[in-house]
Amino acid sequence: MTLGNAKFEELTDAELAVLRSFAKGFTYAEVANDCHISENTVRYHVKNLTSKTGMHNMAKIALEAVDKRVILPGYGYT
Repeated sequence: MTLGNAKFEELTDAELAVLRSFAKGFTYAEVANDCHISENTVRYHVKNLTSKTGMHNMAKIALEAVDKRVILPGYGYT
């Protein structure tokens, strides 16, 4: 399964955690709190996600991830 240009297996657990938080509609600060990381670390994971997927919008990445059932907001990973 792919997410943009990335194979699902290419995404790290930390990137998926950040993606799951964004899929919940969280802001950068809320994602940081939810994942117990700093906002700078959130930005680092976002940079990696956008680079790997070829998409430049976290909302689009999260929407595609939910649409493809890569993640299920509120339930974790599939």
